[in-house]
Amino acid sequence: MMISHYTLESTISFDENEINYLVVEDQRQMARYITDIINGIENQNSGFVLSDENDILDLSKHAEIIIDPFTLEPNSPATVNILLQRMRNNALGDNQLKTDEMLSMINSTIGNIVNEQHPSVSFSENLDIMKLFKFLGVRFNHLYDDMLESICEYLTIKRDYSSIKLFIFVNLRCFLNLKFSPDIGTLP
Repeated sequence: MMISHYTLESTISFDENEINYLVVEDQRQMARYITDIINGIENQNSGFVLSDENDILDLSKHAEIIIDPFTLEPNSPATVNILLQRMRNNALGDNQLKTDEMLSMINSTIGNIVNEQHPSVSFSENLDIMKLFKFLGVRFNHLYDDMLESICEYLTIKRDYSSIKLFIFVNLRCFLNLKFSPDIGTLP
């Protein structure tokens, strides 16, 4: 995967499990880069082009900019929806019989309880596994108290439950006590 900008002399190539960083000393240029990335992620005109093996990728679908690492939230509606869909597929795949039995038992038990009430009480028997997951509040747990662990967990969740493959941090080194190797831009 690579990203380029019309003002950069060369493209920035990304390899899995490596960290690249761009040092921009001019504050106005830095602000332009951040604005261009945000615009690209919001489906607006951007000076950045993201590509993978000569295919142009949509920044809004494959990249995320993280300006404030203190507010990382893995439970975006899109991410939780992918989690729920995968759980549904699992429940209706290998666990189909158990899922059907459980839903039938819940409907039957609720039906018995409702029948013991006033005759005008009723309920919807259209309980499905997705409704149950949502009712139970299935979501990712709170991230770690340690910022580095929290960031790593967030990146793992987003990698596994979204199409985001490129994470762009702004001034991350200001928040973490990490030393980067200037030769190759990776963690030692």
